[in-house]
Amino acid sequence: MAERLGRHAILFHARSRSQLPALNETIVHDHWEVFVGRQDRALGVGTAVGAQSWFVYDIDPAPHRGSGRRPDRKTAGAATTSANRSYIQSIKRTFRGLIPHVSEGQPLVCNVDGRKDYQVAARAHDLLSRVDLRVYPNPKRGPKGTPRSPEAIERDRAMFPVDQLHQLLRHSCSDHKRESVAESARVIYRKRWTRSLPELALEHAA
Repeated sequence: MAERLGRHAILFHARSRSQLPALNETIVHDHWEVFVGRQDRALGVGTAVGAQSWFVYDIDPAPHRGSGRRPDRKTAGAATTSANRSYIQSIKRTFRGLIPHVSEGQPLVCNVDGRKDYQVAARAHDLLSRVDLRVYPNPKRGPKGTPRSPEAIERDRAMFPVDQLHQLLRHSCSDHKRESVAESARVIYRKRWTRSLPELALEHAA
């Protein structure tokens, strides 16, 4: 039942998105991280959110090998210093899916964090001149309660819509808290994705 409801929700989202006017706002993009079955099987769910409307324009999975440890216990910066093919392919699918909705002659403007995969993905021959990346690296944070640095304030303002979406998901879905192993994500993880979720839902409905 949950899988069927999920497919219908994705299909409804895809059909709603097809009725939208031209995309004329900045997109804020980041991956929401969950575990699938066990902690060495991780899944990044790319979420593209409108900076003004907060509309979720796209979701796309990036299954990858987890470290077997909780994300908050990883070495700082480990996820952004080297490229990851699964994330790169996910980011490319999202960019390619959004570009046709942008007004003719305008680039896709996207706020992203310091993950190297964004720069690698945007260098693809068909994306190089179509995507305007605005990079806001995650700054080093001080102890809890200390004032934020100017860099942290700038980053938090730029990434606020997608950060709020991820917090809502974590706080409203107990099986997707950082320390949880999400059995509900197993179906997504086991598929070999070449297209976005909305594209697959539309194909399934046909």
